[in-house]
Formats: sequence, structure tokens, C-alpha cells
Amino acid sequence: MPTEVRGELLSELFRRGFGSAGSEGVRLLRAATRNKDKVLAKILGAVVLRFGSSEDWSEVWTWIRRRPKLGKDVFEELARHTVYLDDVRVELVPEKLLGEACWGLWKWFPPEEDPEFEGGHTVTPREALGEFRSRLWRELASRGTSEAVDALETLHGRIGKPTWFRSVIAAAKKEAVAGAWVPRSTRDVLSWEREIRAVECEPPEGGDYLCRVKLRLTASSQIRAQNHIFVDDQQRTVGDVPLLGLLRLILELKEGKGGWIRVGDLVEEGIFQEGGKYQAIGRLRKPFRDIPGLDPLKLVQMPGDKTIRLSIPPDLVEVDRRLLQHRDGRIRDLVRKALPES
Repeated sequence: MPTEVRGELLSELFRRGFGSAGSEGVRLLRAATRNKDKVLAKILGAVVLRFGSSEDWSEVWTWIRRRPKLGKDVFEELARHTVYLDDVRVELVPEKLLGEACWGLWKWFPPEEDPEFEGGHTVTPREALGEFRSRLWRELASRGTSEAVDALETLHGRIGKPTWFRSVIAAAKKEAVAGAWVPRSTRDVLSWEREIRAVECEPPEGGDYLCRVKLRLTASSQIRAQNHIFVDDQQRTVGDVPLLGLLRLILELKEGKGGWIRVGDLVEEGIFQEGGKYQAIGRLRKPFRDIPGLDPLKLVQMPGDKTIRLSIPPDLVEVDRRLLQHRDGRIRDLVRKALPES
């Protein structure tokens, strides 16, 4: 029987609610491993993760721990049809396994390598895996359990302790304190509440900008003008979509209060699309990736997933009047608002 047909048969057993589909899938997975049939193993692993219970996930993840290279293949197979990832019932997966899976995806499919697209497009498997990775840590943050907090803190250490992830952990602790869960000790609760208050005070009202570079937005004077950004003496070309986002962040920066704006507001204004806001943020950062001494994650600062800003002092940012001739009316409007009154 062809390999892919076996995978489809197992999928059909799950769809029909066949009670032992999970255990049968795990049995077949072990047999495929013994027979060194890697193609069948990755297909069966993907099917079990797609439809399986928490016990099935535990069995497959134990298998993946011993074969991390095959683990990457399993998730690539799962994302081959991007809608399959939507079938995964992450709400059934235990917290520790969720954290480990998220760490695996972080290693195999790093956020800095997530693809970036402009305009309407078909979602690619790699793009779907990036969204799925985010879905796992968001699921953990919403659990409201001590196990979820532990899993997030372990993940935070593994991914290099990025500053923005502190607000994710604080949100998880807030859920745990506010929920019906009984805390492990009064000391834990008091410590967590101090951390929550500290993180909720971020971002600051005013300065404390993370980058001190000169940023200038301009355009060439050609008939088919290109958009340019200058970071000190480094020039880069950007498309209209990231230019629009940068201008909106600059406008907020010029209006004071530290430049912070809610990501939801950017979605409502049409600057970001609801289903592609993380890709849009990646596009904002992309032009700055290879500039020596500049960290794009600090420049376009997003401590969590609710607020964002351009982290440069306003007096170091300049918008060229040539952009008033831009072909996009939305860009012209933002340029007019961002320019100083003459």
C-alpha cells in the first residue's frame, strides 16, 4: 500500500471517531521507525498530532525528543496543507508539552526567518508554521495555570530571554492570580504581582528609547520613484506597505507619549491586516536587518503582542517633503501630518 494512502486511512479513522485511532497511529509510527521508513513515520506523526488526544501527543512527542530531525519533518508534513494546522487541538495539549513544542518550532523555524509578503497571497507552509508557533505560546499565556507559567519561563530562557516576552509571562501570571487556581504559596502570588505591575508599567510614558540613530524617509526623483530610508549613512529601499507602517509609527512618535500605539488600532486603521499583522511587523523590521550595530527588534519595539513603537528619539527622525508627491494617497496624508508646520 502506498505510504501516503496509509496516512489518509489513519486520518479517516480519526475523522470517523474510531476509538483506538490514536493508539493505532502510535503503533504504526513505532513500526515505521523500526523499519526505518522515515517518510511513513513523518506522515503518521503528523496525522496523530493533527487529530490526536493529549495522550497521543505525549506519545508522539516522546518519539520526537529522541529524533529531533524527524520532528522538524513531522511539522513540515503537517503544514504541507496549511489548513491541517488549524485542526490541531492545542487546548488539549498539556502545558509542558506545549512549551516543548513551541521551543522545537522556534529552533526549526526561527521567527527571524519567517517569510514576509506584501498584499494578498496564498499562505505558504512556512508562513503557517510561524503562525502556529505563536499560537502555542498564546495558548500557554491564556491557560491561567502554574504549569503554563513554568512552561513560558522555561521557553523564555531557551529563546534568549527577549524583553518583549516578559509581558507574555506577566499576562500568564495575571491569569493565574485572577483565576480559580489555588496558588502554590502566598510568596508566589506576591512575587508575581510585583512582576506583573513592573511589566504593566512598560512601555514608559516618555523616552527611554532603545536606539539612537538618525532615520530619514525619502523618495527618489525618478518617474517611477522608489522609497528610501537612511539610517545614519546606510541607505535601503522599501516598498509602499512597510513605508506606510513606518510613517504611522513616526506620526505617533512625533505626537509624544513615547510613540506607543496599540496593534489593534493599526488593524482598525488598515495599516495592518488582522490575519497578517505579524508578517506586517516583520516587513517593518526587514530593511534594518543587515545594518551593523542595529537590532531591528529594538528599533521596531513590541513588548508582547498589544503595543508597538519606533524606538528612536523623535528629533532623530526626518520625513522628506518629496514624499508629498507619493502615488499612494494614504502615504501622502501621513507625510503631511508628520511634517513640521511651516
